[in-house]
Amino acid sequence: MTLSYRLFTEPDLDFNTPIYRFVPWRWLRDLLIDGNLTLVRPENWDDPYELIHRPVQVRIVDGSGARAQKVLDASGFEVFSQSWTTKNMADTMLRAYSKLSREEDGIEPFDPASHANEAVQISTTVGKLHDTIAHGLQHSSWFERLYVGRVKYLSEDALANRVVATYAHGPDVGKDPACVASLLLVKRDAYEAEQEIRPIVLLNEAGRDLTVLKVKIDPQVLIDSITIDPRVRSRKVSGLGMRAYQDRFALLREWGFATKICESHLYSASPMFEAILELDSPKCALSRESKARWRIFLEQHQIPTGLLS
Repeated sequence: MTLSYRLFTEPDLDFNTPIYRFVPWRWLRDLLIDGNLTLVRPENWDDPYELIHRPVQVRIVDGSGARAQKVLDASGFEVFSQSWTTKNMADTMLRAYSKLSREEDGIEPFDPASHANEAVQISTTVGKLHDTIAHGLQHSSWFERLYVGRVKYLSEDALANRVVATYAHGPDVGKDPACVASLLLVKRDAYEAEQEIRPIVLLNEAGRDLTVLKVKIDPQVLIDSITIDPRVRSRKVSGLGMRAYQDRFALLREWGFATKICESHLYSASPMFEAILELDSPKCALSRESKARWRIFLEQHQIPTGLLS
């Protein structure tokens, strides 16, 4: 079959744009070992304002007085999607999507089942995600379209206007794949901090009974990096944080992903910054008074040449 896809491009979004996703440990083996990239039906997401299956009643009139009405929705396809983000290891998203369990006692080995809601962050690029899904679905008889795009965040009034504008294209708009996909690329501005990128897969009616869509992939090709929740290393009990981190590292290494592990410094101590003040440089923007104060300091604390590092 001919693969049908589309990438919704923007000036700052292309195939090389890095994207990130939090994956709970309870799903990680399915992704890394079994090679399943799982997409779900958007109606199962938390936001009740997802527009993809919200019906709209349209009333049509013309100058002759003729009237008709039709309820429109996007039910022409079975829709599956997934949320990624362009934000790398943001504190608010880490706390929302990775829930740490109680501190380990340092004796029992790490068990993902006991930390089901703790997550790792994986990264890839828009292009790799697109090509991985396309390759995994290319021989599926129920596959219709693949889209990848950036979510736009709008006020509730603007969302309503967008829905009306989309369904105004015609009575069969629910059968137009681009129109259906576009409804998944708008969201309430209350979620703007998430900066989402979404792959959107449209299936024909043969996929009606699917609750999730598992796309077979090569995770070594898709995934560029895996980052363990950096809060694991900052456990309050002396020594346990490093032990807990090493246990997670060891499991990922056992699964064959040691080279993909990337350490986050989100909660590391702030680095020491260095500034060089060249008082006699024409580019020095300090005031005369500031330069005078620094010259006094320089006279009093000058470092002998041989001791300069």
